[in-house]
Amino acid sequence: MVMTSAVSVVGGTSLYTDYPPAHVLVPGRFFCSAGDFPQEIVFKFHKVSNILSLHIKSSYLQELSLHRSVKDGPYDWEPFKSLVITGTRSTNVGQAFQEFEIEFQAVTMTYLKVVIEKGFRDFVAVYSVDIQSKEIASTLP
Repeated sequence: MVMTSAVSVVGGTSLYTDYPPAHVLVPGRFFCSAGDFPQEIVFKFHKVSNILSLHIKSSYLQELSLHRSVKDGPYDWEPFKSLVITGTRSTNVGQAFQEFEIEFQAVTMTYLKVVIEKGFRDFVAVYSVDIQSKEIASTLP
């Protein structure tokens, strides 16, 4: 059975206080980068998990990379996916909305770092990040 593992945001590089990284997990709220790239959002799984998919809603996101850690803290990052998003150069805010899903073959991790490498504008917004995963252990190996 596939379920969403318990996850929380434990860090990020943009400290725009009205729109912090943790808002990607709060319905009706969002994260806004504070300029300059790259920007990071770090997620912690409460148990060791296999990530199966990542569903992101955003605006003006152009490139991102994903990194994982299987350690007991957010370090020793291993990159495992890069993505270039196309077709969102519009100046019309309604057309700037993006929604996409990335599927994986059970990538194991305790931490996930989403790195926004580049945006179509100076600022990007991330409205939500939905992580589908399956817990595989109650503790680290």
